[in-house]
Formats: sequence, structure tokens, C-alpha cells
Amino acid sequence: MANDPQIYFIEPKEVSVNWTGTVKITGAGFDNDCIAMFNGKVPRSSFVSSGQLNAEVDKDITSQAGQQTVKVHRQSDGTLSNEVAFIVK
Repeated sequence: MANDPQIYFIEPKEVSVNWTGTVKITGAGFDNDCIAMFNGKVPRSSFVSSGQLNAEVDKDITSQAGQQTVKVHRQSDGTLSNEVAFIVK
């Protein structure tokens, strides 16, 4: 069985309200069945490698200031990664 997904860090980890763009998620154990989750919302995710996943974040996620929780979810087995903070200010 594959290793559980794990997030080491995200870039950027802090953005302005209504920001749109790509959040690069760096970690381990990612596969093409993994998706990013921001406070439970699921932006379009792109598998790059076992160590990188990209999430296309839009205003639906960044419309309000505050700290959000980012996780990676492997859909095939329901495995969740650790959580990291994403700050909208």
C-alpha cells in the first residue's frame, strides 16, 4: 500500500483577500488520486509528482480573511494528510 500523504509546506502560505492563483503543495505520498482540501472546499487539483500537488485557488476560498486548514485527501482509500495553515488577510 502506498504511503499516507503528508504535507511539508505550501507556497504561498499567506495571500490577500480575493486572491486567485496556484498553491503548490509540497510533501510526500501523493498520487493521481489525491486532491487538495481548503477548509473542506475542493479546488481543482493537479498531480505533479509523489512530492507535489497543485491547487487552483479562487475567490470562493479566499473571499474572507482568516486562517484555513489545508489537507490532502486520497480519494481511493479516504486517507487524509496532516494539516497546514493557509492564511488569507
